[in-house]
Amino acid sequence: MNMPKKELCQSIIKKAEELGADQSDLIINASESLNLNAQQKKIDALKVSSSQVVGIRIIKEDRGGIAYSESFDDEAIKNMITKALE
Repeated sequence: MNMPKKELCQSIIKKAEELGADQSDLIINASESLNLNAQQKKIDALKVSSSQVVGIRIIKEDRGGIAYSESFDDEAIKNMITKALE
């Protein structure tokens, strides 16, 4: 799922409602890092990494559940919501 964060949040909340959630809230975190090592004025190693995670808390019939996913694709989001609803 490659969309702006606001639209991503809205689509996840909508999907949670469609799957039966009475209430839900999200947290999304995405980060990138760059690591350089240099010796004798020369770059010895270069490492670029990124990570992303989305977590959801769902309330359904006065019961709460939480789940998270490190993938933002449709199937992973659906699985995350389903786990939080269990």
